Amino acid sequence: MDTIDKKQFMHLLWRYKRGSISRRHFLGASGLGLATATLAQAMPWLAAPKRAYAAGELGDRLSVATWPNYYDPANYEKFTADTGVKIDVAVFGSNEEMIAKMQAGGTGWDVIVPTNYTISDYVKLGFIEPLELSKLSNFMSNAHDHRFID
Repeated sequence: MDTIDKKQFMHLLWRYKRGSISRRHFLGASGLGLATATLAQAMPWLAAPKRAYAAGELGDRLSVATWPNYYDPANYEKFTADTGVKIDVAVFGSNEEMIAKMQAGGTGWDVIVPTNYTISDYVKLGFIEPLELSKLSNFMSNAHDHRFID
């Protein structure tokens, strides 16, 4: 395997950023992409399963509070098709609107999508509970970087 030093790496990086790429590199990268696509097509058994793991334990509805144009309805439709769980969406225009609704007694959302600068407010008000990571086996098995697990 060929290695490059830091200076050569930075030189190549800046060349690529400027859009300067050699014919050899372009053909090599294109060939790798084509080979990957061909292998993916030839091995359909490597694709994700059609049904979500633990779909039987999810119930029949999931309620989400989020922002307008912040999600793709097709993703929710696919989730419903894969799991049988219908997603109810409540859309809010601002963090303040969402907090006010929750303070007025609006509850029942399984998932909320607050903006990160307001998370401490949601915690202080008792609207956010810690996740029980032991119940998220997929999270634990995919957590390669343990800095994110406390």
